[in-house]
Amino acid sequence: MGELIQGMGELCEEHDLTMLLVPPLDGSLEGAIRQASVDGFISVGLSPDDRALEMLERIGIPTILVDSDASPMHPAINVDDAGGAEAAAQHLLDLGHRELAIIALPPTRARAGHTPTAARRLTGYRAALDRARAPEPHMVTAGATMSAGARAFEGLPKGKRRPTGVLAMSDMAAIGMMAATQSAGLKVPDDLSVVGYDDLPMAAWTNPALTTVRQPIVEKGRLAARLLIHRMNGKAVESPLPLATSLVIRGSTSPPGRG
Repeated sequence: MGELIQGMGELCEEHDLTMLLVPPLDGSLEGAIRQASVDGFISVGLSPDDRALEMLERIGIPTILVDSDASPMHPAINVDDAGGAEAAAQHLLDLGHRELAIIALPPTRARAGHTPTAARRLTGYRAALDRARAPEPHMVTAGATMSAGARAFEGLPKGKRRPTGVLAMSDMAAIGMMAATQSAGLKVPDDLSVVGYDDLPMAAWTNPALTTVRQPIVEKGRLAARLLIHRMNGKAVESPLPLATSLVIRGSTSPPGRG
């Protein structure tokens, strides 16, 4: 979120605009939207059918979605979530892993089902696993925090079904998973290979450094702000093509059982 806001803020500064973060008001995002004195909204991570977006449509304030699905009223900025996830899963498969776990992002606003971002990443993971006819992966849902990743480690199968590789949908959960693995007396990557998603700056400084999918987070923020400014100026805006992702291979992955 910090890098996304950095990108948005750079464009706002260029155009002499002020950026306001709008958290839920007394637990109600709709209430916060009604009372926010702004000329446009950038919505991050909400599903297209979210009540907050219905509110934005009713009041007619220009809106750009980030990490969501586009709607007729609201263009969306996304990255190639599926392609990045498929590359991550293929990397572990190429190393020889077959017993895998997926650490999925949780739903937002207590809604059932995956967020659009999580659904696309899961599609990418499954494309590689199905192509390789790998066993069904173990699924754990965890927030994008280190503590959530550490808790997810406790939910992994033990014994013969213990995964040798983990595909996490966020770097923070991946880093927490690595820490919990090492606290349990296991080694990363000898006993458990871990792949994250985002390539946050700290991913290169973990021990071992985290293999992850790089997405251009700052550029995503810049693009969202640029398109919103166009809409605020009355220009027609369409959803751009997804931004490219790439796999960054570091020390947290290796063939299974290397040690």
